Amino acid sequence: MSRSLVVRDAISAYLARADKAPMTTSEYVEQLVTWPGSGKGDLASDAERLLRERFRAKRRSR
Repeated sequence: MSRSLVVRDAISAYLARADKAPMTTSEYVEQLVTWPGSGKGDLASDAERLLRERFRAKRRSR
């Protein structure tokens, strides 16, 4: 998902809710749980390995 698409969606959601009551805690949790995410299911458990791979790739490209 591109950054501009995320910002556009966030602004649209904000404006759509501007006339409504503030979100409840359960609505925030539901929104966080159902957010599309990165598509990589192992980010939390493999974060260190993924970062090391990314840093190695940057060093090689120099």
